[in-house]
Amino acid sequence: MKKGYLTFGIAAFIILIAVISNPNEDKHKSAVKSKVLAFNMANAVSDIANSTDNNYNNVGRSIGTALGGVIVEQLINSIVSSDNYLVFSTTKVTWEGETKIIGFGAFGNVFLSDKLEETFEKNREEKIKKEEEEKRQQDSLHKAMVDEYKEYIKDKKN
Repeated sequence: MKKGYLTFGIAAFIILIAVISNPNEDKHKSAVKSKVLAFNMANAVSDIANSTDNNYNNVGRSIGTALGGVIVEQLINSIVSSDNYLVFSTTKVTWEGETKIIGFGAFGNVFLSDKLEETFEKNREEKIKKEEEEKRQQDSLHKAMVDEYKEYIKDKKN
């Protein structure tokens, strides 16, 4: 009989701790901000380190990254929310009318899905591909203009 009371007491104590330490919405938003800003910072440093641009472009990128952090913070404050289920909570993102659960919180911690980083990386790769395609198009247009100018000079000489 005493074992039953002891088990019940321990379970009640664990549930009480879970309720008291359940993270609030600010903690969920803070976890998302940290993850997004860390990802952005790592990519910015990588881009600058691998960049062949001049120093002015790199300074511009650094300023853009800093300003982006402010924008990211405001965006996260407006799209991230949480649902509290007393002993745990969920982290949700609402974007273009669609809400997805991206993490959960329990015992004072917020755990975000690895899919969040996968989505960041996928978007980054798509952005890089788009920039490379735009660069190829610009180079192609530039080459066509140079060739046309050469033809013009050649015709003018004749």
